[in-house]
Amino acid sequence: MLLAVLAGVVWLWVLSTRADSYTGTPEAKRVARQMLDYYKHVRFVSGRFSGDVFYCAEFYNGYTLGHPGPRYPTCTSRATVTQVTQLSSGRQELVVGQVTAAGKPFLTFVARRSGRYVLDPNRGCWRNNQPGLDRGAPFLFERNERLTIAGRRGGYTTLIGTIPHELVETDRINTRTHELRSLHMAFISRPRDKMTLRFRTVRAGPAAPGATPACP
Repeated sequence: MLLAVLAGVVWLWVLSTRADSYTGTPEAKRVARQMLDYYKHVRFVSGRFSGDVFYCAEFYNGYTLGHPGPRYPTCTSRATVTQVTQLSSGRQELVVGQVTAAGKPFLTFVARRSGRYVLDPNRGCWRNNQPGLDRGAPFLFERNERLTIAGRRGGYTTLIGTIPHELVETDRINTRTHELRSLHMAFISRPRDKMTLRFRTVRAGPAAPGATPACP
């Protein structure tokens, strides 16, 4: 699984899949469907991302999940991302958040259909990092991802998703409400990035900045 809704992601190949194309045990697929259905009725989701997350003002929302590669040679500082995503009928409408990293000025970003805007702390203007936000569902599973149940404990179900030779993810899902509370991703292929993404349904989101003035 990877996020369409929370995309500031360098692993773009994961984002283009259909929600119902995953495989796995019947029970694991049932838990996955319940979780996906839960977000059709949610208005705001907060997220906090850490691990191999990198500060990158020129990329999408100002960060990448995983090493950004040679196209972004200056994006080497690990970062923490906090954000709130606004949904409408199960589709993303707006993302507002901040990116922090040791020794770096914090970045504020807002993503909407017209673009992904990051406030440049040095110039005091907003970069438009196209493309704009895709109005997709918040969470998707990869087409060749196999799902299994690892266990249930303390009111949570642990769902494991495996993409052979690429990725193992561990999802912690509230057994009663079906809310996804955390997602740990461990990439098998080099550079073997690992990251933890935590989520929480919230009642309201922050006001979206106007994203003006625009950088020339």
